[in-house]
Amino acid sequence: MVTIPLQAIVMLWGLITLYKDNFMLQTILIFAASLISFNS
Repeated sequence: MVTIPLQAIVMLWGLITLYKDNFMLQTILIFAASLISFNS
């Protein structure tokens, strides 16, 4: 299991709060998943 830094979680939460649009949310989640996969 990949450990996600608290900073990344806070940053993601901030982005999600700013962009409460479904399309934007999906884009952010996909982007985050890509970064996490890339860093592992």
